Amino acid sequence: MPLHRAGANITIANRTAEKAYILAERFEFDISSCSYEELAENKFDFIINATSAGLTDSEIPLPPTIFAPVRWPTT
Repeated sequence: MPLHRAGANITIANRTAEKAYILAERFEFDISSCSYEELAENKFDFIINATSAGLTDSEIPLPPTIFAPVRWPTT
């Protein structure tokens, strides 16, 4: 909720788009959903990993192109 209230665009991704869609529908506000493969069409400022991949020393199949360029503050 804090990210939504701050105006963030939120996307839920899963190995299958259907599972991501089902989870996104549980929220009372607009959240995008897609499969991991479909992520390559977007750029993200940050990613929150809520999978068990870190517990099993597995990698998440994220396309390397999804990370937005770093925007350093100007003074």
